[in-house]
Amino acid sequence: ELRCVCPLLMKLAQHEAAAPRQRLSLSASKKRALEAAFDAESTPGLEERKRIAAAVDITPRQVQVWFQNRRQRTRGGTSRQPSPRTSKPAPPRTT
Repeated sequence: ELRCVCPLLMKLAQHEAAAPRQRLSLSASKKRALEAAFDAESTPGLEERKRIAAAVDITPRQVQVWFQNRRQRTRGGTSRQPSPRTSKPAPPRTT
């Protein structure tokens, strides 16, 4: 039965490769709602994620990923501003 499954998997893999996922774009009000929820609880459970998702009109999985990314930004200490290395050109080399 492996022959039956492989063509389906190949077709699925081709479809996923041909159609990349669209990046989630949130409005400012939705971002504020997510940030407020994050300030209240940085690790919401399933029921809380469902409630947030319904309020913000996204899926619970998108809420989960947003919270994971937000926690990583908090832990990593990274900001959304470019680093000094990338904002200035490198000095010319002298040899």
